Amino acid sequence: MESSTREKITERIREYLTAIPDLDVIEVTVFSNRSDSAVRVIADHENGGITLAACGEINKAIAQLMEKEFPQENVAIEVNSPGIDRFLTREKDFLKHKGKRVGIWLKEPSQAGAYKEGEIVEVCEGCLILKRDTIEERIPVSLISKAKQIVTWR
Repeated sequence: MESSTREKITERIREYLTAIPDLDVIEVTVFSNRSDSAVRVIADHENGGITLAACGEINKAIAQLMEKEFPQENVAIEVNSPGIDRFLTREKDFLKHKGKRVGIWLKEPSQAGAYKEGEIVEVCEGCLILKRDTIEERIPVSLISKAKQIVTWR
């Protein structure tokens, strides 16, 4: 599959899924090698908690879209929930994780280093406020390379 076709499929699936109310489309990726192609979608409900049944319905909808608009392409389709260990990259992701502990990797290291860890206390105007011990630090989302929720098991 050519890269232009992968881009068209990615764009069309994202456009199609974005129109579904209460669906947060986190990632749409089309993979291909010489013999196999696959579409991977990571989605959630706006307030979290997407079900297996909802993932199945999204899978069927994508299959129908592919048959109608890209009938020459034979692809496997995966629809997944984001999972607890996914990377946070968008402001929307940080809003969902407000009040939770996260690890953040910056694109450019600051005086304190490239990695920061703390609780997200606020997200506003393209920034998040990260509380580390008693210090609150304002970090522009645009400077964040990636972040992950820190999960502690008790």
